[in-house]
Order: sequence, then structure tokens, then C-alpha cells
Amino acid sequence: MFVLTLALLLWLLTGAASCDAGISLEDPPLKVHFLDVGQGLAVLWEYQGRFALWDTGPDSVGVIDTLKRYGVDSLEWIALSHWHRDHSGGFLELPAAMRSGSLVVKEVFFSNDTGFGFVSDSVFSIIETFRLKSGCYKRGDTLSFAPGFRFQILWPPNYFKSAGNSSSGVLYVKDSLSSMLLMSDLEAPQERELLVLSPTLRSNLLQVGHHGSANSSSIHFLSQVSPSEAVISVGKKNPYGHPALSTLNKFKFVLGDSSYLYRTDEQGTLIWLWHKNVGFWRE
Repeated sequence: MFVLTLALLLWLLTGAASCDAGISLEDPPLKVHFLDVGQGLAVLWEYQGRFALWDTGPDSVGVIDTLKRYGVDSLEWIALSHWHRDHSGGFLELPAAMRSGSLVVKEVFFSNDTGFGFVSDSVFSIIETFRLKSGCYKRGDTLSFAPGFRFQILWPPNYFKSAGNSSSGVLYVKDSLSSMLLMSDLEAPQERELLVLSPTLRSNLLQVGHHGSANSSSIHFLSQVSPSEAVISVGKKNPYGHPALSTLNKFKFVLGDSSYLYRTDEQGTLIWLWHKNVGFWRE
């Protein structure tokens, strides 16, 4: 399925796109890769030969090899949603590539997750060793990447101090017509708080929170956000039973067709092509 906007319909009917409206399929698309990293999350953003990474997946799954496969030799930024190993552990694989010069990391961002431990200590050590520019993000911040696309942090707010899933960063990416919402591992109580802060939140594509856990994706949240497509990043035969049957049933109801729910454990890496102010569809 793809998000087909009125702008794209007009383009198809007239055979031409309006330069004045900023709509053209001749412009290179923003490519969104939901990487197959097993039981974890890593989303690679690609635009005109530039790359950025939201989460790195777990360590010991070969994230460096995956990046090489897509021609990544430099990352504008890496943003870590929280300190759980299945989201930030892959960062620990980066030093060898950075020492060899095969990978350049320009900036690192992280949430205010207070659940410090081995992973966070290791990340901070790497940042210090390689003198990487870094900082903590909060709601209202934006990440610079592709012109015409707004990368906005929706969670956590600056006042919120917690550990683990509840502090997971939420990324909202949009142009003038379409949007994607990355929920990382956020769970139902914080989903409710997010909707209080963003009462009109909608998204065409949703990265399903916490790998499809029963503790995330409440029906109230899904009804409000009203996605037309959804992605679950999850490992095959994982020990947590993700995604939960109850969550799958909710998406059948919300999406109306289970074929619009995609899973990395079943389909591998999933890629969308997003043409600015036109729409996006699966590659």
C-alpha cells in the first residue's frame, strides 16, 4: 500500500508536476529503511547520498555490515531512543569502523532515559574517545536532515524523568502532506500523555511501539493516530512473544486490512520511498 495524495493524483492525471507547488517526482526521494536487526529497532534515513540513523538495533547482529550494504560511510547523526540494548547496543559495534575510517559519525543524540548501565556507559565512553558532538534531545527539538522534511521529537518532554521504555524517544517526520511516527518502545501510559500534549496527532505510517507488545498500541492511541500502514520491527521466534495477538487484532481493526501491517521478522528490511509533498510507497 502507498499513501497516494491528491497532489500525486493530479500529477498522474496531467502528466506533469507543478514546480511552483514544490511537487516533482524528478526530485530524489527520502528513503526510509526499517532494517531487519532481529529483536530490536534501527531505522536508516537516506537522502541524496546522506544518511542518518534512528536507533542501532542490538549488538552482535552486524549493524556495520548492514550499513556497508547500503553504502553508508558517514552518518549525519545517530539518535538513540533509550538505553535498552536492543535499541542502542549496536552503537558498541561502531568503534572499529570509526578507527579504520570506514565510517564517520558526525553527531549523537539520546533521550533523558535515567536507566544508566553498561550500554549508556559504553556509549558515553565511545563519544568521549572519538570526541563526537552529542546532546540530549527533548520534545520540541528537531533533527536536521532532508530539506522540506521536518524531523521533530515528540517525546520525552523536558520535565519527564524516567527509565527504560517510558522514556523512549518518539520521532515524528512529515512534509506538507504525509507523515511517519516512530514510537520506539513507548507504552500505553505514556501514549496517553503524548496525546494530551499532541491532541491532533495523526500519522500515515506508524512504527508500532515496543515490537508489538501488549503493553503498547492502546486502541485509544491507534484510533486517534489513525495510521493507514504500520511496521513492527521484531525478531523471529523471540522469547517475549512479540508481537502479541491482542496487538495484531487491534491493527486488523484499525487498518482494516492486515496486509498493511508489515513485519521485519516475516519480510526482512522494509523500505519506503517518500517523494516530498507527493506521498510515499514501499519500494
